[in-house]
Amino acid sequence: MTPVEAVTVCGKLSHPSKMPCPGYSLPAGRCRVGKTLSENPLNVCYYCYAKKGRYRFSRCQKTMYTRYKSLKRKKWVEAISTLINKKCAKAELFRWHDSGDLVSEDHLRKIFEVCRKTPAITHWLPTMDLPIVRSVTRTEAVPDNLVIRLSSPRLNKPRIIQGNFSGCFSAVVDSRDSIPVQYKKNCHICRATETHTRCIDNNCRACWSRDVKLVVYMKH
Repeated sequence: MTPVEAVTVCGKLSHPSKMPCPGYSLPAGRCRVGKTLSENPLNVCYYCYAKKGRYRFSRCQKTMYTRYKSLKRKKWVEAISTLINKKCAKAELFRWHDSGDLVSEDHLRKIFEVCRKTPAITHWLPTMDLPIVRSVTRTEAVPDNLVIRLSSPRLNKPRIIQGNFSGCFSAVVDSRDSIPVQYKKNCHICRATETHTRCIDNNCRACWSRDVKLVVYMKH
């Protein structure tokens, strides 16, 4: 499959401005978890950045819905694997869902297959959908080149990962003015959200690293 043919199947990759690599965004309005969490100001989803700014432009929304509708196509895995191998070879990184989240267990299994077809690329998948991750990882191992970050739905409260979640790590959004001491000792604090810069500006790859157990994003 050529890159041109791939785009007709799965749509174009996204290019998040802060990232050092391409991504794949889906509509925030289709988030399974976000639908129930977005009404409470104690939850991260209440402040969802993917419902603001350029994400609201009609052209951007149309593109994300095109990707969303493509997830069930038979050649989706082949198509997006083709694009990732072509477009991410230089960065050797890929970010899933700068907007949106997992849609189903089948969706996550397909992402696993994509990772196996793109062995030279390190993938980062942030998600709040613990039930999907728990169900799939009971029977299928997380590929070695994939880092799943289970994001805490609550502000200021890191999610404690219990059980066998090999390949899964944590992330939390913190809204406090001063950074808690325990964060400084036990995790990586995202400088991009702390200083309003970009990952690429800080040459940071912490979110893709299995050595980093918890990433703290400052509310932005």
